[in-house]
Amino acid sequence: MPIRRLNLHKIRKLDPKEDHRIIVYKIACSEFSFDAARAMELAFFRTFAIPSISHVLHSTGKFLHATQCRVDDTDILLSEILEQGYDGPRGRRAISRINRIHADFDLDNSDMIYVLSTFVIEPQKWMEQFAWRALHPIELEALYHFWVQVGLRMGIRNIPTSFDKLKSYSKAYEDSHFKYTSENHNLAIATRKNLLAHFLPEHLHHYGAPLFNAFLDEPLLKACGLPAAPRQLRWLLKKSMKVRSHLSSLRPNTTKHRTQVPIESYPDGYIIEQVGGTSSSKEQA
Repeated sequence: MPIRRLNLHKIRKLDPKEDHRIIVYKIACSEFSFDAARAMELAFFRTFAIPSISHVLHSTGKFLHATQCRVDDTDILLSEILEQGYDGPRGRRAISRINRIHADFDLDNSDMIYVLSTFVIEPQKWMEQFAWRALHPIELEALYHFWVQVGLRMGIRNIPTSFDKLKSYSKAYEDSHFKYTSENHNLAIATRKNLLAHFLPEHLHHYGAPLFNAFLDEPLLKACGLPAAPRQLRWLLKKSMKVRSHLSSLRPNTTKHRTQVPIESYPDGYIIEQVGGTSSSKEQA
């Protein structure tokens, strides 16, 4: 039996509520390290389609003029929580840093619930479409319990009381709140440009843009003012990603911590309390 199927066999013996920290760690850092990272990136991109959220992100100017740094900031703080746990020393510091950043804005609780929901729902959708297997119901339930605990530590109120209710909330919120604005579009274009710059020179970005768009569904594309990719390209992308993931699943599992690899915006390392801005804290990472 392939080693990763043995891992799933072990996961199925765990309790999704009591053992959610262990299960989510395995998803993010071992079983689906590449796919989980992409799903989290897409989860954050999805928030650009909510005008009340995109307005806050757009108003700072940081996502437009320091895109890579803002992407790295988000990645660092979420990775610290996933890798170290929300109650681990570094996980607590990361949540405190997020709360400090959020304190500068008048954030709507309903928007916050939606953002939280994307960290649960997008991994489910990504694995179904692009990974070597879909997430098991126990893994989905564990994701729900993990992010509920994070949400509570962020002061989010009235979080739906089950995975299914959170999924329904997320879908209803998108149906009623996804709406095109120029700010949505500006954030989407800046983020897409930043990603493509890692693979293509700028004069070739027009070739890469349809491939990027192929990862996005129609409501998200419409709300961000992006054209849909050709159907054949979307089919080819899905098949290619499935093959990549299948080949990856044949290799032995290795633990991968994103916070332990070089980070472009912080070549000399980072202090958690200074991620996303400046701080008077002298505590070292």
